Amino acid sequence: MKIYSEQEFGYVVSSITGFTDQVGGELLAKALIGATTPRYANVRLGIKGTQALNLLDSTPSFQAGACSLSTSGTTTFTQRNITTCPETLFESLCYKQLYPTYQSMLMNAGQTSESVPFEQIIGDLKVKQIQQRIEQKLWQATTAGGDCFDGLKN
Repeated sequence: MKIYSEQEFGYVVSSITGFTDQVGGELLAKALIGATTPRYANVRLGIKGTQALNLLDSTPSFQAGACSLSTSGTTTFTQRNITTCPETLFESLCYKQLYPTYQSMLMNAGQTSESVPFEQIIGDLKVKQIQQRIEQKLWQATTAGGDCFDGLKN
């Protein structure tokens, strides 16, 4: 039996099409919902590109409680478009880079490891950093500064 080295082995992915990273979506949703401001807003997940929001507004005109009333006040239906701002966070983490460091003491014995014991800590840190980024952008983003929208302070 022939033993293959890393250089002789490769994944064949040509038959895999239309992949949707549902785990990454959960991470993003968790990061978005966990930020402070979105807890008090109507968060719309799953929007791609531009989407029209249907808005309803009313200006009531209260009157004295007499027997004859006159028509007053307005109810208005409008739309406002929101556009997503695509950003990417991509990081390649290779467990083999940890072998010459103290972290290798925390890993399973042997030269192959499918996981590291601090995966959850890394994931939680990324969620917190995404939450901070979302919070900062919601309040401080400016189109003049290169953002695709103006934050709440602007």
